[in-house]
Amino acid sequence: MKILYLPIDITIPVFDISKLHSSVYTGARYQPYWRTEDISQIQYPELFEVIDQLPFIKVTNIYFKEQKEFVKAHYDVYPDMTFEDGEYQNILSNEPAGYRIVLIGKKDKIFIKSKGRFKPAVLPTVPGCYLINSTESYHMVLNDPGRKIIYVRGLIDPEKHKALIDRSFNLYKDLAIIDED
Repeated sequence: MKILYLPIDITIPVFDISKLHSSVYTGARYQPYWRTEDISQIQYPELFEVIDQLPFIKVTNIYFKEQKEFVKAHYDVYPDMTFEDGEYQNILSNEPAGYRIVLIGKKDKIFIKSKGRFKPAVLPTVPGCYLINSTESYHMVLNDPGRKIIYVRGLIDPEKHKALIDRSFNLYKDLAIIDED
């Protein structure tokens, strides 16, 4: 069983979006349809309250992203991206490994390709968190003006990660998108 998409069972506090802006804009090489800011240096308690619930040994990237237009089908992680030592292998070993937090937006605008067709990936609530197979989930986001997300990447603790996946799968298995091996 390969999980391509799964809502994640964590608590998302109320965010004051205005506090998430940084002065570091990063032009996303693969995704020009997002306005992306590196917020890894922002000291914002609500952000770390969320990240502390996720199974990271070390966070390497935290981006605040605002959707500018329809997001064409893509993968989130490519082998030629910049990674810390061992990070790419850690992602591959722990897929699904892409944690995303939707702060503002519709619950049903993400589509994941599974068995040759795109299927809607539905969040139970917004704000909400989901997990995506970042190297194999070919996905797109329909135009959702004002959609704001947080993208988190890093080195994952396999045991905590599996426990969170198991708990979330038990709760949201009807919303999961899975490809059988």
